Amino acid sequence: MRDLQNAFYNEHRYDGDVFLRHGQNFFHNRNITAIVLEVPNHLIGKGTVHAWATVSLYGHAPEMQVSRFGLPMITHLFLNDPGNQEVKETFNKSVPSDDIALFSGYIADYAQKMTTYAGSVMNPEEYGRQMVSRLCPNTLPYELGTAAAFDLAGFNGRPLGDDVQDVMLTLATNRPLQDGVAPDRNRIRTEFPYFGEPYSKEEQKEVVPWHPKTSQMTPA
Repeated sequence: MRDLQNAFYNEHRYDGDVFLRHGQNFFHNRNITAIVLEVPNHLIGKGTVHAWATVSLYGHAPEMQVSRFGLPMITHLFLNDPGNQEVKETFNKSVPSDDIALFSGYIADYAQKMTTYAGSVMNPEEYGRQMVSRLCPNTLPYELGTAAAFDLAGFNGRPLGDDVQDVMLTLATNRPLQDGVAPDRNRIRTEFPYFGEPYSKEEQKEVVPWHPKTSQMTPA
């Protein structure tokens, strides 16, 4: 990801081969912590709902919102100009109702320039507008009672087995991109809690401890 963005911002070009050169799955055989809730549809409502979440610092009066999330990769891709990192901070402190006014210009500009560099659309300006319509407001839609799918055709929830990063990379560039990292679908359950069993010590015997400040591994 870093090399893709460096080529875009610093060299004003599209580098679609970055993941072929540097792709590496940092999460292979690593465990994560998850909170899983199962709520009956009738307690939520009917039709399509739009989900988003926030993170706030505890102990502040009032508590301070420091992050929010609806769709993946928004701040990593569309709002990640190294010369204007403040826009990410503004995004994380805001709410989805602010997205059109505050961030649509950045998203449209990124998509327009990226597809121009990639030569992937006939009308990059129009494609930028389409991305704004697709990504703003930044919430995850889901039609209750339907099969979930997060793909190029549309967003309807986010199944555990869907490779959402590849979807967002492909949408941003309008080129088929694969980052080399995919969900371990063999560990996904069909019943609650859906997440599989943690990796055992035996499965992790070849896993090397990794820390972003000390690792020699270089992410794309």
